[in-house]
Amino acid sequence: GGGEVTGIGANGRGNLTASADARDVTVTSGTLTRLGNVTAGNDVRVTSGNAGLAGSIDITNANARTGLLQLTSLNGDIRLGTGNAATTSALTSNGGGDIIVTTSLISGGDIAVTSGDDTDMLLVRSTGGNVAIVAADGAGAGTVQAAATIGVDGASNAIGTATAGT
Repeated sequence: GGGEVTGIGANGRGNLTASADARDVTVTSGTLTRLGNVTAGNDVRVTSGNAGLAGSIDITNANARTGLLQLTSLNGDIRLGTGNAATTSALTSNGGGDIIVTTSLISGGDIAVTSGDDTDMLLVRSTGGNVAIVAADGAGAGTVQAAATIGVDGASNAIGTATAGT
């Protein structure tokens, strides 16, 4: 479909919660997913756009308490304030679009950020795995920390501080 998932009003942000540990929050939209606080007992998965329609994601806070965080847009931007995942995180903008993390992305396992355009992230931290940042244009982050390895691959790379290994 081509619909939006938002809150009420011009800049409204819906809040979604699945409290039980085994419960996921899964959202699929056409052109836009704009959410406030998204909390899942397990996984948070958001997909916006499809083969014929560009989609963007804008989430203030996403928390996957026992699972993974997966945000995927097609030809649109991903904007995340704070993201937390117990296991892995994957932020992917296919075909174009920036990935912006305004506060932090923190995961207990691997983090994969793949942008069809630029990345601009304040803090990216894996407490138990690797961090991989791939951008078609500029790969940018203020601080990147990983328990294991850090990989950055962009047409231009601008990482303020990077700390890998234990």
